[in-house]
Amino acid sequence: MTPEDIQTEYERLGFSQGWRFLTGPARNLTTARLAIVTLNPGGERDLEASLADRWSSEHGSAYRIESWRGQPAGAAPLQRQIQRLCALLGEAPDDVLSGHFVPFRSKDWDSLPRRDEAALFGVKLWREVLAASPARLIVCIGKTVAGDGIAAVCNARPVQSMPSGWGSLSIDRYLASEGRRILALPHLSRFSLFGDATREACFRTALELGGTPAASSASPLPRIETNRHEPASPVPKAAVSKTSGRTIRRGAKRPGEATVWGLVVARVPLSGIGEEELLAALYRVPRHELPARVLAEPSKQVPGSAVWWRGYVAGCLKRQFLDAD
Repeated sequence: MTPEDIQTEYERLGFSQGWRFLTGPARNLTTARLAIVTLNPGGERDLEASLADRWSSEHGSAYRIESWRGQPAGAAPLQRQIQRLCALLGEAPDDVLSGHFVPFRSKDWDSLPRRDEAALFGVKLWREVLAASPARLIVCIGKTVAGDGIAAVCNARPVQSMPSGWGSLSIDRYLASEGRRILALPHLSRFSLFGDATREACFRTALELGGTPAASSASPLPRIETNRHEPASPVPKAAVSKTSGRTIRRGAKRPGEATVWGLVVARVPLSGIGEEELLAALYRVPRHELPARVLAEPSKQVPGSAVWWRGYVAGCLKRQFLDAD
C-alpha cells in the first residue's frame, strides 16, 4: 500500500476533508513492537499537506510534537492519553506504530459518508501493514470499528472483556493464533482512562501487568490467557469451508435495526465483503451481545454458534436483506 493508493481510494469515494494515515514515522512499520490504532482522523479540513505528510509524521509522534486546537504541543487531551498509555507500556511514542484504521478525515465517524466502504478499505490497508509488522501487541482506540476491524485483520478470537473503570464500558481482549494480542479500548477522546489510578489499574489488569512496573522496551510483552470460565472457540474450519466465496452486499430490503441486524451492520462493512470474511467476523461476535429475545427463543442451533450464524446469513439472503454475487 502506498500514499497514492490511499489517495486513489479517497478520490473514488468522493471524500473532501483530506486524509492522514500514520501518526508516527514510517520506519515503525517494520520495527515497532507496539501498535496503536485509532478510528479515523478528526479535526478541520486538511487539503494542503503533501502525500508524504499525509502518509506519516516523520519528525516524531503526532501525539507528542503537534499542537492541536491552539494548545501547546502534546497537550491536547487525546495526546496526553496516548502519551500516558505509551509510558505504561514502556514505549516511547516516537517508536510506536500508530495510525488510523480508516485514513479519511471527518468531524466524527457518524458524519463520514460511505462508512462501510471506508471500513472495508481499512481492513485491506491494515491487513497489508500488519503482515509486515513485528508488533505483538495492538491497542485499538475505539472498539466497534477499529477494534473489531483489527481483530478481523488478524483473524483473532475474543478472549475476555474486562472492566475499564469507566461505568459499564469494557476493555475487550483478543488473541490471534500466532500469539498476537489485541486490546480494544473505549475511545480515549471521550473516555479518559489514563491519568486516573483506578482506571489505570483496570488497564493493567486487562493487560495482566497487575501491580508490576510498566514493561520495559527490552522485556517481552505479558502473556494474556484465555478466560477459563468462558473459553472462546476458534473459527471452525468446516464452517468457513462451506461458504461459496461470493461477495455480500446490503440487499433491497431492511429489517429493524433493534435486532441482530443492527449488531451486524455495526460490526461489518456490507458494501462488498467476501462471504468467508463476513462469516469469520460474525463468529467473533460475543454471544452475550445478541438480543435477549434471540437468546431466549427455542432453537435447534445454539445462538451465536458458527452453524447458527451461517443459517442467519442464509436467511438474510433469502429475505433480500443481503445480496450476493
